[in-house]
Amino acid sequence: MRRSLLALFLLAGAASAAQDQPVYVDLFVNEAPKESVLVRLRDGDVLAGVDDLDRAGLIGLGGQREQIDGKQYVALRSLAPGVAFQFDEPALELRLSAQPQFLPLTRLDLTPVQRPRDLVLRTDTSAFANYAVQYGSPEVVSAFGELGVSLRGNLLYTGLSQTPSGFARGLSNFTLDQPAAMRRWVAGDAFTSTGTLGASLLLGGVSVSRNFALDPYFVRTPLPRVSGAVLTPSTLDVYVNGVLVRREPLPPGPFEVANLPVTSGLSGVRYVVHDAFGRTQEYSTRAYSSPTVLAKGLSDYSYAVGLRRDEFGTSSFSYGRAALLAQHRLGLTDRITGGYRLEADPGLLSAGPSLSLALPLGQLDLAAAGSLSDGAAGAGGSLGYVLVLRPAAFGVSLRAMTPRYATAALDAAADRPLLDATAFASLTLGRFTLSVDYGASRMRDAGVNDLLQARADVRLSRRATFFLTAGRSRAAGQEAVVESTASLVYSFDEMTVGSSSATARDGGGAAAASIQRGLPIGNGLGYVVQGESGVTERFGAQLQANAPFGHYEASFQRFGADNAAFASASGSVVLAGDRLFLARPVQDGFAVLRVPGLPGVRGYLNNVEVGTTDWRGDLFIPNLLPYYGNRLSIRDDDVPMDYDVGRVEKLVASPYRGGALVEFDVRRVQSVTGALEFPGGGAPAFGELQLSAAGKQLASPISAEGRFWLDGVPVGTHVAAVEFRGGTCTTQIEVPQNAGALFDVGRLRCIPPGAVAAR
Repeated sequence: MRRSLLALFLLAGAASAAQDQPVYVDLFVNEAPKESVLVRLRDGDVLAGVDDLDRAGLIGLGGQREQIDGKQYVALRSLAPGVAFQFDEPALELRLSAQPQFLPLTRLDLTPVQRPRDLVLRTDTSAFANYAVQYGSPEVVSAFGELGVSLRGNLLYTGLSQTPSGFARGLSNFTLDQPAAMRRWVAGDAFTSTGTLGASLLLGGVSVSRNFALDPYFVRTPLPRVSGAVLTPSTLDVYVNGVLVRREPLPPGPFEVANLPVTSGLSGVRYVVHDAFGRTQEYSTRAYSSPTVLAKGLSDYSYAVGLRRDEFGTSSFSYGRAALLAQHRLGLTDRITGGYRLEADPGLLSAGPSLSLALPLGQLDLAAAGSLSDGAAGAGGSLGYVLVLRPAAFGVSLRAMTPRYATAALDAAADRPLLDATAFASLTLGRFTLSVDYGASRMRDAGVNDLLQARADVRLSRRATFFLTAGRSRAAGQEAVVESTASLVYSFDEMTVGSSSATARDGGGAAAASIQRGLPIGNGLGYVVQGESGVTERFGAQLQANAPFGHYEASFQRFGADNAAFASASGSVVLAGDRLFLARPVQDGFAVLRVPGLPGVRGYLNNVEVGTTDWRGDLFIPNLLPYYGNRLSIRDDDVPMDYDVGRVEKLVASPYRGGALVEFDVRRVQSVTGALEFPGGGAPAFGELQLSAAGKQLASPISAEGRFWLDGVPVGTHVAAVEFRGGTCTTQIEVPQNAGALFDVGRLRCIPPGAVAAR
């Protein structure tokens, strides 16, 4: 009986399939065009291939299915009400309307600064030797030096100094960076710190730490996200604090927008969806971003162990007792970050937890600590709260210690602040900003210091700003001092700023004026001239110069009847690639921009001209931001016409105080002409000559007389193949180094296969 029913069912299915009408249709899903597909029409229904619907982006479909000719189909009528269809027979269009749950999720990442896809991290081997000589009156001469070698992006470094106090070695270490893990290892001398209740020490030893600067594009703090759904192709506009920050197309279906580019504090987020029919939906929310809170699962840490470096700057090898400093923080959730710090040496143990909370309004940081130093116990704690609204901000911080609290840098017997308190508030209304700051410190032995200051800023124009400051300060054991200052700052251009001010204080007043011009990235001058009249007459002038081979400064100061002069010259010798360069001091990364063999080509760093290439086509470029995309470019109209220019701009990152060799692809090319002939006479008339050179395929038709013309042939010897009606032959084209823009090779023998060229 069952076999009979199954046979009847198969016969019915076969009969139905035989009555289907196959047809190719243009497929649309929620008005978005998809690939054309083959469907089967059956009694007012449409059978569509399951694989075709998958490729069109539909997910989670059920429905009535059947196998036809080895392909699985689903009846569209059986997908209702989640999926509706409309078949336009004259236009051969099949339109599907699917609910969001049957459409794929679209994820958009709006991270404010994303890593460019064409960014290249160069870790070329390089070395530098920085030097500086300083003169200061009366007759004081000092010299300083730095030596560094970058090996595969890792730095071997030492510093030196010679002062009136004598010779001293500075920091010496080997730094190994792991950019992918944002981890830095240092073997040798290094500064390390464990936070508000901890110590800052210079240790000679080994340290490992998280270093977010190794990936400047990484977002360490949790950023807000929004989600929704659209039924038709739409456009999403995202506004933060009323400013359009991103416009993105959205396909039909649910969407999630992550890492909204908000700034620290409270931000208003508004996103507007425009669908295919011109309808608009608008959504608004508020988000608070806390800069010290880590994203869930992200850690920030520092571990260091070694010997204390004592008498730094005056002694080369003075090391003290051993110490361990550790700090670790972990994002427990997107709103809670927990951590701890630990310090230990033979006579000390100091440790405690920390907690950072991202509140709906504001950020709260808490820390506690306990210590045991040579039998003396102590404790400490800190609290910080910051609320950044727009246009207002407020913050308060408290730090307390018991009289014997100790860290690796604070001895239990030393004076310390029993209580530190600071607070600030600010308000911005249009062109006007008002801020108030207060700070007080109660020292265990010295007493109380405090400062209260109020400041008002008024932006008078695009170039001019007026400042008014009033404050009261009191040092321990002294009378309070009241002072107020009014000043006007004016920007003459992007590099030049002038200011004038008047100050009133207890015991008199003063008037001052200054003008200064900053140094350019490339070669150029900068200066500062300032003067003050009042109880004491002051005058000062400083001139700075960036030159191709160094940085130079000279200054003069007059204070009452006393004069002081200062001068310095600094620079570096850099080894990069196969060359030595004389340059300004190496502070960060650097690059050698290379345009092989072409002098006088202008080179740019982030669209700012740095200089021109030298006689070998090289230009040294200092001050690259390590691990960040630095835009290096050349001016293509400086390249001669007989050169082929590839890319004129490259995005390059250098390692920490290391170099990047950046070569631009320019090749001298010539137009080559000549005539072909067979060894026994005649020419491969109306054929074609082909050759491969510099990765390009070049070709030329051949005239009745055997003449050819090729553009873009580089210097060198090239084998060319010739095809003509009678067969094939080969020839050799040689372009010498001194060939002009048009070079005639004369008559060339074209040798057929198996033939021997006449000698």
